[in-house]
Amino acid sequence: MKRISLFFAALLVTVSLAGCGDKDKETEPQTLAVTEAPTTAQTETQTQTTEPQTESSTDKTRELNGLVTGVTADSVDIQTARGKKLTFTTTGAQVQTTAELKVGSQITILYKGKVVDTDTSGAKVSGIKDMDASAEKITEGEPIVSETADPNATGGTLNGTISDITGERIVILGDDGDSYYFTHDKCKMVLGNGIQDTNYVSVKFTGDVYGPEIVPAVEITDNTTNSAPQTENSTKVTGTITAVTMSTLSISADDGQELTFTITGVPVNITGGLMVGETVGINYTGDVSSAKVTSITDTTGGSASTDAGSNNAETNANTDSSASSESNATTESNASDAGQGENNNADVNAAQ
Repeated sequence: MKRISLFFAALLVTVSLAGCGDKDKETEPQTLAVTEAPTTAQTETQTQTTEPQTESSTDKTRELNGLVTGVTADSVDIQTARGKKLTFTTTGAQVQTTAELKVGSQITILYKGKVVDTDTSGAKVSGIKDMDASAEKITEGEPIVSETADPNATGGTLNGTISDITGERIVILGDDGDSYYFTHDKCKMVLGNGIQDTNYVSVKFTGDVYGPEIVPAVEITDNTTNSAPQTENSTKVTGTITAVTMSTLSISADDGQELTFTITGVPVNITGGLMVGETVGINYTGDVSSAKVTSITDTTGGSASTDAGSNNAETNANTDSSASSESNATTESNASDAGQGENNNADVNAAQ
């Protein structure tokens, strides 16, 4: 009898242990499923959140700080830092201010398109947000007009689209709707989307951009990566610039030919600017008479080279000196004849 009891006891223990083992096996996959699924989902969410958002320089969102002077259901009136009064249509815009949008609010307007002088019809407002706390507060007052340049001005950076270029100066339409004039002698230009009136650029300059005199740009870039693509079958011709427009570049080639190329949207990567008298390299495909320009670079392809030897170095130095003298002479003439009139930043800023 004791043996039978012991047998049944042992049997019960065995069944019990087997049952526990089965339960462990059944719950193990569930534990993995619970811990793995959220981790994967979280990783995907984080990847989507941190993925950078980029805009083309030809369709850039502009930002303009302003003091609110009036608000309606579908518009907002602002005064810019330099006293210009502007009215923007706000239909469909996202208002993301921390407080009610009202007279006296310091805001930043986000828009695409263009403001020309006081005409905002070409601007599409996408959003309104609080002005950055580090920005200087705007006070209501009369437009600021500079009679003389600030001798203590050290320069800065101005953003806007290219509205015009010649062999003497370049004009940038700022976010505030004003036109700003710069010389581009010895100016580094890195423009992946080239010379076109929709290309949004940053201009680093010296001097007082709000003064009555045209100021020199030292760097102009549209912050794109395709600065100067080369093609395997491209041909390069070098020469001295004789004329520049928004759509064409004319050079006197080293072999004596007078050539004109279409350059709208062509990548530019140069260190000497596009002033008359500067030397450049034109990379193109096809026949020179019907060439398709692929990029505009320095004569050495955009990078310094010492392989040519001292003779070429002396020649380049003489060319640079001559180009600089001619460019400076042209710039001085332009500053006195046109810079004080049509190209005068003071006249442009008087509208502010």
